Amino acid sequence: MKLLIMFGSQTGTATSVANHVAEIAEEKGHGARVVSMADFARSGWDGAVENEVLIAVAATHGEGEPPDAAYRFWRHLRRKVTDEQHLAGKRYAVLALGSTDHNHFCKFGIGLDKRLAAIGGARLAPVATADDATGLEAVVEPWKAALWDLLADLDQAASAADAGAGDAGASVAEDKGKGKDKGKGKGKGKGKGKGKGKGKKDSSTPMELPVPRLNLVTMPCETFEVSDEATPETQASGSASATPRVLSVVDALHRHREAQGKQPMVAEIADVAQVTHDEAEKQVCVARLVLPDEQPGYEPGDAFGVAVPNPSANVAAVLERLGLTAEAETIVRIETVDGSALPDHLAPFGGEDGARLADVLAASVALSAPPTKKLLRVLAEAASDPADAAALLRLTSRDGAADYRELVKAGLGISGVLEQYPSIGTPRGGVAPLLEHMHPLAPRYYSATTADDTSVELCFTVVGLATKHMAGSSAGDPLVVFPRPSPAFRPPPASATHPVLLIAAGTGIAPFMSFLRAREAAGVDGTAAAWWLVYGVRRPGPEELYREELAALLERGALGQLTMAYSRVDEQDRAYVQDKLRAAADSVRALVADGGVIYVCGDARTMAAGVQAALDDILGAEALAALAADGRYKRDVWL
Repeated sequence: MKLLIMFGSQTGTATSVANHVAEIAEEKGHGARVVSMADFARSGWDGAVENEVLIAVAATHGEGEPPDAAYRFWRHLRRKVTDEQHLAGKRYAVLALGSTDHNHFCKFGIGLDKRLAAIGGARLAPVATADDATGLEAVVEPWKAALWDLLADLDQAASAADAGAGDAGASVAEDKGKGKDKGKGKGKGKGKGKGKGKGKKDSSTPMELPVPRLNLVTMPCETFEVSDEATPETQASGSASATPRVLSVVDALHRHREAQGKQPMVAEIADVAQVTHDEAEKQVCVARLVLPDEQPGYEPGDAFGVAVPNPSANVAAVLERLGLTAEAETIVRIETVDGSALPDHLAPFGGEDGARLADVLAASVALSAPPTKKLLRVLAEAASDPADAAALLRLTSRDGAADYRELVKAGLGISGVLEQYPSIGTPRGGVAPLLEHMHPLAPRYYSATTADDTSVELCFTVVGLATKHMAGSSAGDPLVVFPRPSPAFRPPPASATHPVLLIAAGTGIAPFMSFLRAREAAGVDGTAAAWWLVYGVRRPGPEELYREELAALLERGALGQLTMAYSRVDEQDRAYVQDKLRAAADSVRALVADGGVIYVCGDARTMAAGVQAALDDILGAEALAALAADGRYKRDVWL
C-alpha cells in the first residue's frame, strides 16, 4: 500500500511523528512519501498517485489555527475545493495533535478530517486526537498500531479484488472506517451514539460512576532507602538504586518525563533575579540554570520544558480537606487492578520503589486544573449533602454541559470544588480516584535566551505554577527540565546575507536574545545583512527587558535597527508593535523584496493577531501565506 504522509507542524512535533510513521511504513513494506502541507500544490494529495492513502498529521496552533506552514493548504481546501466528489473516494486518516491546556483542542485536525470527508474522501479511521498535556504517545502509539492493521486489511482486500473478489476493498473501508462512525457517532443510525436511534440517554442522566482501576499498595518503611533529594544516579539516568528507595518529588518528575522520551535532566538553579520594578503590572524574572555535564544540548530558538510539583501547602490542604492527613507520610506504590500498564504520569510509582502519598499527589496530577467529569462523579458519591451530590452529578450530564464549561473556563481546581461543595468527604478509594481521574501534571515551556551548552537562561512572567516555583527558588535548588527543539523557529545561519525582521512583545524577546547572542558570538562583519527588531513593552524603563544589552548589540552591529513601541504611555506616544509596522510599511515591503525573513514571538490572542493583521495589510494575505509556506514568516506564539 502506498502512503502520502502530510504534516502541518509549528514546533516540529508533527514533523517528527510523520517521519516516524514513514520509517515504520517502509519497514512494513508500504511505500511512503512525507510532504509538508506547505508543499500541497506539488504533492498530488488529491489523487495524482493511484491507490495512495493520505495520512495527515495535523497540529493545532494558537487559537485553534493551522500551523503557519499549513495555512495555504487549509485556505485552499475551504475556498478553492468545492466539488463534493473532489477526492472520489480516496482513503485518508487524520492524526490531530493539540493540548487541552489551550482552548480549541485539536481544532485544525478535527476540521481537516471533516473537510476531507466533505470533498469526497473515504475515512479510513475516525480522527484521533492526541493531547500534549497528558502525553501524545497515549494516543499516537495505539493510532499507529491500528493504522498498520487497517492497511494490512486493505492490502488483503486489494489482493482479493485482483483475484476476482469484486468490491472487497470498498467493504473494508466501510467496515473499518465509516461503519464505526455510523455505529457510535452523532448520526441517525441505530448505534450507541448521540443520534436518534437506540441507546439515546436522557439529557439529565449523569455519567456513570467509573470503575476503579488503581490500587495504592502500602509499603513497609523499613524496606526502603530514604532519599529526600535527587541523587547523582537519578540526575544522570532516573534509574533506581539496588535497594528500593523512597522517591523524592524530583525523582518522580524526572522519571515521568523520561517515560515520555523527553530527555529530562536535573538542572541546578544558579540564580533568579526580578528584572521589573515592584510597581510593574507584571513581575518578570530571569532564571539562570546550570545544566548537567551530560545533556542533549540545544540551539538558538529552542525552548525548555520545566516540570515542577504542586506546592506542598496545596497538597496538604487537599489531603486535610478529604480527611486523609494521617496518610500523607504513608509509603505507597501504585498498581492497576487488571495488571495493565500505568499511564506515564503514574509510572514512576509503579515499580519496586515507593513514595510518600503526599509526594505522589505533588508530582503526578494538576491540582489547579479543573476536575474531569469522572472525578466529579466520584466526589458526588462522597458528598453527604444531597444538594451537593445532585449539583455535582448535574455537571456530568448533558443538561449541565454549559455549567461544566463555565467551571473549566473559570479554572476551578480541586480545592475550589471542595470549597464550593463543603459536604464532600473522603472518596471511596481515598486518593486513588484523584490520581486516576485528574489531569496529569503538565510541564510549561519557555524559550531559552541563551545558546550555551553548560547553562540556560529563561525569562518569564510570574503567572502560574511553574513560574511561581522558579521565582521562589534559591541558588542550588534542583529543577527538572528538558529541551524542546524548535527546528521551524531557528535563526538564519551566520553566513546568510538576507535581512531579518524580529517582532516581539514583552517576554517574547526571549528567543530573539538567543538569536542575537549567537550571531554576535559567530562574529558580524560589514557584509552581514542588517537585523531589525521591533519590540513592544508597556512603559519605558525597567519593563524594557535586556535594554542595556540591546543597546550594546546595536552599537556593535549584531543588531542593525531597534524600534520600540510603548503601549501604556501618553496617548500621543502610545503604540503597539503593529502600529510601528504600519508606520514603516515601505521598509517592511523592501525587506521582504530583498529576501528577508520575518519572525514573530508573543501572545497569540492580541500581539500576534495584531501583527498578522498589519502584515496582511502591508504585504497582502496571499503573499504572507506564501512567505509562511516558504519558511520566511515564522511565529512562536502562546496563549
